[in-house]
Amino acid sequence: MDILSIVISVVNALLIVGLLCYLLRKPARSMMQNRVSRIGDELDQAATDAKDAQAMIKQYQQKLAGIKQERDAILTDADKAAEERKKMILTEARSEAEAMKTRTAIEIDAQRHLVNDQIHHAIIDIAGETAGQLLMATADKAVQNRLFGEILAELENMNFAPKESGGVPCQI
Repeated sequence: MDILSIVISVVNALLIVGLLCYLLRKPARSMMQNRVSRIGDELDQAATDAKDAQAMIKQYQQKLAGIKQERDAILTDADKAAEERKKMILTEARSEAEAMKTRTAIEIDAQRHLVNDQIHHAIIDIAGETAGQLLMATADKAVQNRLFGEILAELENMNFAPKESGGVPCQI
């Protein structure tokens, strides 16, 4: 190959490159501008999405703070209700214990009166028997009957109630 064919080949190549540059310049520029605008749009969209995400984060944080306040209010109300229930239960238990104490005192008092009556009758019986035996041994029949009647009457009139009611104390 000679130099002339090399020069012609180089000139042909330069002409083809020049023609291609001229013909492909507008589509290449258009493609590059489209790509630049698409990248710009994507960046704008990313910035908008970031702002929306920040707004959503702020909104969720506010909701979370509201939920925490609501939870605290619910817990406070539950604590107050539990404390009131506790006080009510304690009050009921105290009144029930007081009622049981009163009923027990009444039952004890009734039993005490019953025992006092039984002792009263037992003393009267023993005193009557003792007086009868004593009279039988020492006095005649008319004196015995009169003394026996007087002793029985006196014993029946005696009050064997506890000290609080003013009667003769009776120890069991």
